[in-house]
Amino acid sequence: SAPPFSSLSTPRLSILFPSLPPSSFGRLPHTRPFMPTCSHLRDYLSTLLLFLLIPLLALTLFLSQYSLTCGWSLRPPSPLENGDLAGARIVFLADPQIEGDARANSDALGNVANDINDYYQKHIVESMCRLSPDMVVVLGDLLSYQKLSEEEHQRRAKRYRWITSCVHELGIPLINVAGNHDIGYGSEISDSEITRFESAFGPSNFNFHFRGHLFVNVNSQLLDESTDRLLRNQTWSSLNEAATFDNSIPKILLTHIPLHKRKGICADDPTIRRRNDRTVLWQNFLSPNATEFILDSVAPDFVFSGHDHQGCHHVHPDRSTHGGTGVGRTRNGGSIGKRLFGGSPAEMQRNVPEFTLRSMMGGFGGYAGLFEFVPAPSQSLGTTSPHSYTYHFGSCSFVPMVIITVMWVTWLSWLVLACVWVVFSSPLCRVLV
Repeated sequence: SAPPFSSLSTPRLSILFPSLPPSSFGRLPHTRPFMPTCSHLRDYLSTLLLFLLIPLLALTLFLSQYSLTCGWSLRPPSPLENGDLAGARIVFLADPQIEGDARANSDALGNVANDINDYYQKHIVESMCRLSPDMVVVLGDLLSYQKLSEEEHQRRAKRYRWITSCVHELGIPLINVAGNHDIGYGSEISDSEITRFESAFGPSNFNFHFRGHLFVNVNSQLLDESTDRLLRNQTWSSLNEAATFDNSIPKILLTHIPLHKRKGICADDPTIRRRNDRTVLWQNFLSPNATEFILDSVAPDFVFSGHDHQGCHHVHPDRSTHGGTGVGRTRNGGSIGKRLFGGSPAEMQRNVPEFTLRSMMGGFGGYAGLFEFVPAPSQSLGTTSPHSYTYHFGSCSFVPMVIITVMWVTWLSWLVLACVWVVFSSPLCRVLV
């Protein structure tokens, strides 16, 4: 084996390093190990702090103003001769599922987790308020559990009103759809649950006109078999009333439970679990019979639903035909098909888009839907028809809660490093190093 470097003779080293004089060779000198000074540590921390600060500021700015990256796609609603506005901009949210005592008592940080979730959802709502919508719709599951004491239900309802406070302050109509976590499924719904929901959040079944459209807000938990026949009959009466309205008026259905779809279309397959008396214990879609009635008799132009936290967009082929002038729908942004009425039966075939919104909870990215419509110009006269509209639907997503957590942990680490930098910049550093 080769001898160690220190044992090599000078002639042999001269061969290896001919440019050095022989006197340069010998035993290598011992060097003193490097000891960082205060200035070295301060310069290193300065570089690290600057390296972290730029992306942190950029991320914080984006998260605080993320709604500016969404926005509307169509022109603003314009005033009509009678003073009304033609067209509308609507924000859809789904499944906030505000938690309460159960989570607060689960561990030492339970109350902190509830507070963080409230601020997260309030930021989403306030970001949507900056877009100046004409209406906000929350598609059910406002709370995470329906079997609550009266005191806790009031506390959660108060927190929900705080989360949506900007909507009320700006005078924007807020429509709350009843969900299974608000009132239960068919086998457990009672009159007391309905009364409590409606006193806190508004009616669970009602039809209303808004900007030339009929909105049908239905308590979908009562459409399939329920133990309370009176409540179920009230829901079906409201739905039947919607079916009697003139089909020349565009209809928009608001439901928590999505319409039935065949297996493989959405994240979950259609499932309904029933008790022995056929009342519903659990369901992720409405039954085929309820869905058929809605599509063929109520004949909505659009369906908006929640319940499926993953979200799902689908177009239902509708077999119904309607005479009269009907409603026209033009395509915009590739997200909505074209619908024409009047003429041959083939031309009156209807395709009904359903937008099942992804949950606005932190684990699903704080999703919101932006729906808008404006009168479509007449192709022949260049004017606008009162029943012809151009529609557009788009999404506006925040970020998952984990990204918010990482950002704040990084900010905390940055502040700790900044305090260390102050120490290294002071005379105290010479005592410590």
